[in-house]
Amino acid sequence: MKLVEAEALRIEKASKTLWVAEFSVAEKLRGLPFEFAMIWVKGVDEIPLSIAWLDKQIVGFIFKIRGEGTRALSSIKRGDRVLMKIPLGKGFAPPSGTKILLVAGGVGIAPAPLLAKYCREVGCTLTIVWGVKSSDELCSPSSIWLDGVDLEVATEDGSQGFRGTALDLAMRIARDGVFDYVVAVGPRAMLRAFCREFPRDKCEKLVALETMVKCGMGMCGSCIVKPLPKLLCIDGPVFSCSEVMRHLELSNS
Repeated sequence: MKLVEAEALRIEKASKTLWVAEFSVAEKLRGLPFEFAMIWVKGVDEIPLSIAWLDKQIVGFIFKIRGEGTRALSSIKRGDRVLMKIPLGKGFAPPSGTKILLVAGGVGIAPAPLLAKYCREVGCTLTIVWGVKSSDELCSPSSIWLDGVDLEVATEDGSQGFRGTALDLAMRIARDGVFDYVVAVGPRAMLRAFCREFPRDKCEKLVALETMVKCGMGMCGSCIVKPLPKLLCIDGPVFSCSEVMRHLELSNS
C-alpha cells in the first residue's frame, strides 16, 4: 500500500447512474483485480472504490453517487488533487489458462476492466455479463476500458441485449460453457441469489462483497464480515459463496 497524491484527469458522467474518475499519479502503481483504493476528497470524506484500471501512471474508477463523499468526487475538476491509499485488499489472481465468468450487476462492473487486463497478460479466458435495469445505465465499452472484451449485456426492461437480470443471463451462458471460476459483483440481494441458485458443477463460486470501510488497513474493525472473524479490507473483498453465505443471509438489503 502506498499513500499517493493524484491529479484529476477526467471526471465525467458515463451513463444515467455511473461516473468515471481518472487520475494521474507521480509513480507507476501495480494492482490485482478486485483491489481497491481509499480516496480522500479533501475536506469532505474518505471513500473506498474498486480499482477499475491501472496503466502506468493512470488509475481509474467507476462509481455511483451514494453519499456525500461520492457526490464530492463527482464534482471535482480536472487538475484538482486527492489523496489515495492504494492498493488495498486481497486481489484475485487466477492462474493462466483458467476460464472465468464475471457476473456484474450495475456498478458491479467497476472491477471488470482491471480483471480483463490481467487476463490478457496471464492468458485467462474472461466472459463478462453486465446486468442493468435499462440501457441508459450502460456505459460505452471504450469509456471504461472494455473495448475488445467478451461482454454480454442484460437489461431488465429488454431495451438492449438479453431481457432479464445478469444472473438470468449468466445461468444461460453457464449451461453452454464450462468455467473454472464464476465471480459475482453487485447488490447484496443479487449475491445472495447467486450463491443459492447458480449451479456448482465444477466451478468455484465467488462473490465480491461491499461493507463499511473506514481505514482500509485492518486497524479499525469497521469492515468485519459478520459473523466471520474476517475483515473485508484484509481478507477480501473476494470470498467463496460457502464462506460468506451466512453473512449474506443476515441482511435483507
